[in-house]
Amino acid sequence: MYSAQWEELFTLIRQSTLPKLVSDHNPVLLTCGDMNFKKSYFKFENWWMGDEGFKEKVSFWWSSFVVTGTAESLKVEGSNVTDPTDIKEAIKSYYENLYKETEVWRPELQLQGITCINEDEKEKLHKQIEEKILECIKLCVMEKAPGPNGFPMSFYLIFWEDVIRSKYGEYNPWCSNVSVDAYGVGVWNTIRNLRQKLEANTYIEVGDGRRTKLWTDAWNKQIPLKESFPDLFLLCSNPDANINECWTAQGWDLIFKRFLNDWEVERVAKLLELLEKFPGITNAPDSLRWKHSKDGAFTVSRAYKMEGPH
Repeated sequence: MYSAQWEELFTLIRQSTLPKLVSDHNPVLLTCGDMNFKKSYFKFENWWMGDEGFKEKVSFWWSSFVVTGTAESLKVEGSNVTDPTDIKEAIKSYYENLYKETEVWRPELQLQGITCINEDEKEKLHKQIEEKILECIKLCVMEKAPGPNGFPMSFYLIFWEDVIRSKYGEYNPWCSNVSVDAYGVGVWNTIRNLRQKLEANTYIEVGDGRRTKLWTDAWNKQIPLKESFPDLFLLCSNPDANINECWTAQGWDLIFKRFLNDWEVERVAKLLELLEKFPGITNAPDSLRWKHSKDGAFTVSRAYKMEGPH
């Protein structure tokens, strides 16, 4: 009756024999404690995404985590290491040896006289790889999870901005930082390098105005105000203010560092005349719009058509 499986589930179990009373067999007594359940791992449930306010809750939780400090101990070859220098060396040694080859001898390959590919061929190869990756992503079933944590592809589709922002940091509300890591960032850096080309062919359509900078962003098909009114930009008290901070129910609330001279007042009048057609903020979030289509929607095919044949 008693086995190794029982011992794993019932750590307090005890088996003993009792004295013979009537029968010629000894009674067996099993003394059992409480059942010892193993800790279950976290697993995402698809129905959570249907809960109202779930996206806002995840975004808040995601941004609220702050991790500081270093590891206090590390288990190395069965022993706990507590010295910070030893922990650092152990981690370094682990990753140095992770992909190190154990073979002493390898055949040598002489590449003398081999023709190398040019830059155009290199770009074509990169494009083919990116297209294959995109094709694989599209083939993924949205309800299936690519890893053991249970996060389905639909989760990454909804929270991709939060994932990218947490991994690479934020350059501005519309773009991440350039990654300087050595591995695992090639695909995203390739996408990130298209930022300038994308900015030149898009404009910001203002909704609630929280992601749009009044002075430095190109919004509603205008060039940035700092380029149209550089003198007023130098005088503004908050050059990084967004539209939501500068708009009130009565109109624009522009604050400058000092009292304005007469000619500067005239410049402000021209600025307000330019901004007169602004309908005001809404409850919808700000969005990027494509300049070369009537509906303003961006698609990869439209971008390729604008670039022309390669």
